[in-house]
Amino acid sequence: MPLTLQFTKSEIEPGITALAITGSIHCGPECAQLESEVDRLIEEKQTRVILDLTAVTTMDSAAIGAVVRCFRKLKGLGGDLRLACAPPVIARSLEQTKVNKIVRTYLTTAEAARDLATSNSEQIQFRKLIFSEVEQGRAADCACLVG
Repeated sequence: MPLTLQFTKSEIEPGITALAITGSIHCGPECAQLESEVDRLIEEKQTRVILDLTAVTTMDSAAIGAVVRCFRKLKGLGGDLRLACAPPVIARSLEQTKVNKIVRTYLTTAEAARDLATSNSEQIQFRKLIFSEVEQGRAADCACLVG
């Protein structure tokens, strides 16, 4: 069976990868393709990912579910996922299903990359603060924050 989706990977900046998708994503092989492509990125230690939806013509509910599974997988590994450049019909579906509240969605890949870079530096600062508190013997005060 021929592959129906095409993927183009590019590094936006160190540690942030954009995956441009071309085609229509529906239940079955296309969803599996999307998840496999994200799995490949994970194997390459690329866990901060932007899905560029510019050339995606349609996405059904199964495809939206695949996006959420990719998001959960990346988050579970300390990474993150953003969506960018969703055509109007897809943006409406993301809003109607409220997936845009779970996976942040941006008009451009540049905006999504800025958000990923900012959120990563905030996480690093937060972890440094927590570890500093632990080292200073105030671990009980911040134990609930690192759970």
